[in-house]
Amino acid sequence: MIYDAFLVIAPSRIPPDFEELTQRRFDIFAGQGVGDLIGLYLLKMEYPAGFGFDMFIVDRKHAHISFTTSERLADLQRGITFQNEEPVVSDLAEWFERSIERNASKHESLKRKAQTS
Repeated sequence: MIYDAFLVIAPSRIPPDFEELTQRRFDIFAGQGVGDLIGLYLLKMEYPAGFGFDMFIVDRKHAHISFTTSERLADLQRGITFQNEEPVVSDLAEWFERSIERNASKHESLKRKAQTS
């Protein structure tokens, strides 16, 4: 795998169509010919409703974090970009590896479905 995607999901709030929605997202990548380059991992843990953010870690110097700013303004997104910020992003990457990556499980079913369809 070249790219790893991690989904942190609250078991008490997994939508009934979670597998279908996740498969559709993965199929977009597979349709572009890069499905075999992506590994998908899941970490099931409870967290407060309304809490969430997206994080894109490029390497130990570059990262982006985006989040919704308010429940009242669900479409308003904000983000923080780190460029050439090795001290900060390296710490962020280490936290991610210890807290998320180490505890996540590979989600194999998506890849098998995409390859057989």
